[in-house]
Formats: sequence, C-alpha cells, structure tokens
Amino acid sequence: MLPHALSKTTTVSHSFNQDELDPDEHHRALLNLTHQLGARLRDDQVVARTLTLTVRYADRTTTSRTRTMPEATAHTLALTRTATGLYESLGLQRAWVRALSLTAELTDAAAAGDATGNWGGEGV
Repeated sequence: MLPHALSKTTTVSHSFNQDELDPDEHHRALLNLTHQLGARLRDDQVVARTLTLTVRYADRTTTSRTRTMPEATAHTLALTRTATGLYESLGLQRAWVRALSLTAELTDAAAAGDATGNWGGEGV
C-alpha cells in the first residue's frame, strides 16, 4: 500500500437553461461552480492540485483547459482565480455556451503538506 496514493477527481457542472452568449452569465456560473467545488473539497478534507475547465458549446463541441496550481488548495478564492484564468485563456468572443464544468484532481491534505486541519467555513 502506498501512503498518500489518493488520486481521484471531482467534478461540478452547470448547464444553462438555453445556450448562453453573455460572458457575464458565464462568469456568474463559473463563480457558483468554484463555490460548490471549494465547499465539497473542504467537506471531504481534500485539496485540489489541478483544475480543468470544460466548455460545451451550442454545437455540442467542447474545449478544455487545465492548469496545475502552485499549491494544492481547497480555498474558494484560489479556485476562482484559477478557473477565471482558464476561462479567459479560451479567448471566447460571441460563443454560445451550453454548459461549463470544473474538474479537480484531488490529493488528501496530509499529502499536500497541510497540517492545519482547518476545514471550517471560509467566508469567500
């Protein structure tokens, strides 16, 4: 048995009621997803090392971007900054978006070097 061998993912998704063109609506959905993801990570006492944003368009094609964060985290603010950076890197202009999803590659807090055990509410 390998210590710290936990390597799994968790995904949160948002499907728009109709194909969405407005970038502000995309950002609002992304913010909601990062809050859901951060809460899930803290509840499960795990942290994310890598984050992947997948965008599904009206024509059902998808684009994904992945970023490894400097430090594994469960903090909503860090997840939001990373997810927003991934979205901005797509350079979408007038894209009809059907759905957004965020997938986090997980590790346990001990493997990531977090000895604080502080998994309470974050307020962000």
